[in-house]
Amino acid sequence: MSEPERFAALLEDARRQREQGRATIAAIVRHQPDAIVRAYSRVRFLILRQSFLDAIGQYFPDRGEILDMGCGFGLFSLYYAIMGPRRRITGVDLNPRRIDMARRCAAA
Repeated sequence: MSEPERFAALLEDARRQREQGRATIAAIVRHQPDAIVRAYSRVRFLILRQSFLDAIGQYFPDRGEILDMGCGFGLFSLYYAIMGPRRRITGVDLNPRRIDMARRCAAA
């Protein structure tokens, strides 16, 4: 494969990953069980842009166990679990209502 072809393939991979990330974020927001949490989720994902999430995600293993302390509604745990399906992410939070909502969203 020539250098321009490799570069084009890398660009195409990046484009596909961005699209998958956008679709993942939309699905997480859509499956939140409560309108207020859906609005909150949209804002959180706007504040922490997908490029920032992907920059952090590059340090996560492709597979294995990850612990999310203070996971809240599980927004970012769900994002990283969907983007890395061989990961097993366990979220922990002091608020049982948030854990319940995270579980319901994950099940959806």
